[in-house]
Amino acid sequence: MDLTRYESEIKRIMDEIGSLESGEYLEDGEEQGMENVTIIAKTIRVLFLELLVKMSNDAEGPG
Repeated sequence: MDLTRYESEIKRIMDEIGSLESGEYLEDGEEQGMENVTIIAKTIRVLFLELLVKMSNDAEGPG
């Protein structure tokens, strides 16, 4: 499988995970930071599911 076809999607997912690892989601107040973690986690989930659908569609081929 040629993963370079999915490079941009993988990069977006890895960037979101990087935000969690580096603490970029943190803001003043614990509550605000936790809300941002939830948003990032949901974004990662959506991006990953979209990537799986794209990979599945590519594997099926045309029509």
